[in-house]
Amino acid sequence: MANLPPLPSLDEQLPAYDAGDKSYEELIQPHTLVLSSRTIYQSIPFSPPLYQLSYGLEDLRDTTQSVTLSRLDYSVKTAGPLSEPSVRSRAKQIFTLVHPPWLMDSVFPFYAERSSRSGFGSVGIRDVGVLRSKRWLARKVVNKGGDLLARDHVFEGRVGKEKRTLEWRRTDGKGEPVEVVAVEEEGRLTFVTEMRREEVDVLVAIWCMRIWSLVIAAAPREPRWQHCEYSAVLHIKLTIAWLYGPILWFGMKPKVMVAN
Repeated sequence: MANLPPLPSLDEQLPAYDAGDKSYEELIQPHTLVLSSRTIYQSIPFSPPLYQLSYGLEDLRDTTQSVTLSRLDYSVKTAGPLSEPSVRSRAKQIFTLVHPPWLMDSVFPFYAERSSRSGFGSVGIRDVGVLRSKRWLARKVVNKGGDLLARDHVFEGRVGKEKRTLEWRRTDGKGEPVEVVAVEEEGRLTFVTEMRREEVDVLVAIWCMRIWSLVIAAAPREPRWQHCEYSAVLHIKLTIAWLYGPILWFGMKPKVMVAN
């Protein structure tokens, strides 16, 4: 039998945006974003929403597995020479924020899977350390048939001089922080330097995933297997293993007591 070709990675199956779409290369000036449930605005009065989540972060739980993140792009259109211009918005999904089930034992408890081959790429985050030494590491990831492979370090979050702030630094690819690019504080994300659109998008995704993790950490602890999608099957398998494990695995025969 001829050898079958290897399955392509999920990244290779993603659609590519039009060749003329270079929005992810646009340079974005320093600004501040504010999170309000499932919508993200710029901190300017009457600012239109810039990003949108499929669910409000405050409603997410440990059992929620994915949330989509879209960027809202605006354009001015006119129907004719005598008509007034109108502003139209278009939602473009840029990431799917994923929280793998605990049974999968993923390398990253949260990762942002890109929605097209254009742009920054997929990124996973995890926290290391405790208290003041706690850090958040963000690395590029590649999804190979459901397995996440860690690639270059891209950003690192550390507690700032004020305990309520978290400073996000760009790294050199090997994990060494280089410069502060954004500061997170109480539902606000402030970009302190000029950045490419693709970097802004991925930092917004990282910000949302970190808030998601904090919501989970603050929620009352419950046995996760009770809310697992496969809890019924898991419970049956564990019961069978407990009752009949010695018989099935070691060939032991059950003893039958016969009354005299």
